[in-house]
Amino acid sequence: MIDVNSKTFSSFTMYKEPNTKIIDTETAYAGLRVCLVLQGGAVWKINKQCYSVGEGDIVLFNDFQKRCIVRYGDSGFTVHVMQLDRRAFVDPSNYLFFCSCIKNINGVLKGTALSQILK
Repeated sequence: MIDVNSKTFSSFTMYKEPNTKIIDTETAYAGLRVCLVLQGGAVWKINKQCYSVGEGDIVLFNDFQKRCIVRYGDSGFTVHVMQLDRRAFVDPSNYLFFCSCIKNINGVLKGTALSQILK
């Protein structure tokens, strides 16, 4: 079982209008992020590769992956971001395991049952 300290978990919903200024510089953030696309679509650039994402898709990031959103869909984009600090994992090997899994799947899960659970 993987124990997680709930005090190191945070989440927020991000809304982007269709004409929002695009940031094209890839940056990395501390911790793991699980991003559930609630509405609209976008093109996410992750480690110099572009991925088109839409409603129901899940985008996962570890803290080594550089990313940015290079384009929003015509109707804008709404995404719920759940973030786990690396301190959340009582056993550091569990954190490293999740980081390696995210890297291996390229970070994008298309239309999975998991998105229904997260909603």
